[in-house]
Amino acid sequence: MTTENKAKNIIIYPELAAKVLQNNESEIFIIWSILKTLDTKGTGVVLMSDILEICKNVFGLNPTYAYSKINKGIDKFWRKPKGSKGNKVIGLFSFKAICQRLQPDLTRCHPIIVPLSYFISGSSDCKFFKNFLIGCVAGRYVEGRPLSIATIALNCGMSESTTRNALKSCSFLTSKSNYKIIKSDICRTKLQIIKSLSKSGIKYRIVQGQDGFILVEQMPNSYMISEFERLPLRFRPDVLKKFKNENLVPARYISEDGRWQNNDNPDITNFRVII
Repeated sequence: MTTENKAKNIIIYPELAAKVLQNNESEIFIIWSILKTLDTKGTGVVLMSDILEICKNVFGLNPTYAYSKINKGIDKFWRKPKGSKGNKVIGLFSFKAICQRLQPDLTRCHPIIVPLSYFISGSSDCKFFKNFLIGCVAGRYVEGRPLSIATIALNCGMSESTTRNALKSCSFLTSKSNYKIIKSDICRTKLQIIKSLSKSGIKYRIVQGQDGFILVEQMPNSYMISEFERLPLRFRPDVLKKFKNENLVPARYISEDGRWQNNDNPDITNFRVII
């Protein structure tokens, strides 16, 4: 493993990241992803010494703790080590095998290109990788589809507070507020009455429009990955495209004529306001 390897990229698939988080396998998943990237010959076999070196450089782990990570990944991301002492090797499971075990239930997410150097910055720990993957799941759509904290937490198998704190720590994410227009009027007082009488009034805001005032309801934010490049959908491995549609989580929001819509709230828009 030379310094040239630091220029390589790891491809993160948000569909897979969500299942990894649900199974509490963030660290060993990242180790597997790095090993698959560095296995340029595609043999699927790596030296135990190389894995220990990665655990040292990426996680800052001494050999004792590194072996615990290796043991945790046995039968999940790689096979049991084989060979004599000093020459042990590990066989990595294929991407297809990982997908078949985890059974992703998200779909049509653009793959994320992450430089290998991002993971060897010296500030990597268990929480760092978990937060990173949560950010990848939140920013899985390139078109800015709204996603609530509750939805992201459900996707990742995390609590809402954990998810919210993770998103705050992800410097590679940018968020955008989305609003639903409830009503417009030249009279602010009328809109204030509607706001006061509505059960959802706490979510309402009155903003200045071009021809009067607008009563808007805050909708879930959109999260975009601004630091990393994305691959087109056609570059997703075939195995991610073959899961049965009935097993997939349906998208709640769809874009129609430049406006976000769903069955319950047909008037969602990306109207930006400054209060």
